[in-house]
Amino acid sequence: MAKRSLVPTSEGKFSLWIRTLAKILLANPELYGLTEAQVTKLSELVAQWDEDYEAAERARDIARGAVEKRKETRRVLTEEARMLARLVQANPNVTDEARRDAGLPVHKTHRTPASTPKSAPMCQVIATDRLEHMVSYVDSLTPTRRAKPDGVASCQIYVAIGDAAPNASDYVLAGVATRTPHKVTFKEDDGGKTAHYLLRWANAKGDTGPWSHGVSATIPAV
Repeated sequence: MAKRSLVPTSEGKFSLWIRTLAKILLANPELYGLTEAQVTKLSELVAQWDEDYEAAERARDIARGAVEKRKETRRVLTEEARMLARLVQANPNVTDEARRDAGLPVHKTHRTPASTPKSAPMCQVIATDRLEHMVSYVDSLTPTRRAKPDGVASCQIYVAIGDAAPNASDYVLAGVATRTPHKVTFKEDDGGKTAHYLLRWANAKGDTGPWSHGVSATIPAV
């Protein structure tokens, strides 16, 4: 069992305990085998403690108030600074150099043109349901990542249906995918036939990159 401490650890309980002790001892020092000088010294120290404790409490309240006042001042100051910054940023007569000197951001007035895709997709086709393929794709330069290359907005998926190797003119656009995988569905009479796929990247302007290698898969009839 832990030994109980004589002196309370919290300051509030300590104040109550020490005042009670000093009061009792000062009232009858002989009962406790103490001299009047001993208990008087204790009483004086208690008085000093009370004074210092109250001063510390007042200082803490003042400090707490000062912190809250500082927060409020910062909030008002921030709102004022944001308002002035918006006025400066909206003024066409303010130069970018002046904005930089004031520590304000300089925003681009035009977008950087998207570059034409340089790489080709790699694709995998899985027959997931009747008359349905799921086409997954990655970039040929980063095959372990699902992300599209920088500047690429979509993947164009072309398909040609037929048993023989199709001509370029046989391919038709089956979908423009922005996320992988992409579902391609077929007509009833396409079941059992072979679907041949070619894919390519496209940027937001519609500029396209090189074609992927061809991938073929049977269209599930059942």
